[in-house]
Amino acid sequence: MSQLEKDLRHRATKRELVWRYLTEHMGEWIDAHIIASPSVGGSEGLRRLREIRASLPPGYRIEMRRKSGPNGEKLHERQYRLRRIETPSSDCG
Repeated sequence: MSQLEKDLRHRATKRELVWRYLTEHMGEWIDAHIIASPSVGGSEGLRRLREIRASLPPGYRIEMRRKSGPNGEKLHERQYRLRRIETPSSDCG
């Protein structure tokens, strides 16, 4: 196996870990540093999150917000969550 093939396989595996983490914590706000941790997405975790967002299956949405501090102030750190959304039925009316 070439180094390129190894790199592509590693990238896909880490993307799968990010997806699994998001689905296991569906609806929960997740700090960006957790997504970028070695056990989830690694140093490129947020790029992997963007890749996932670009190819989400119908009925899912990844939302982003700025994290709130203890006094309600908005911090620079981002949080993300995966949500199921209602999709309009094609057999309406």
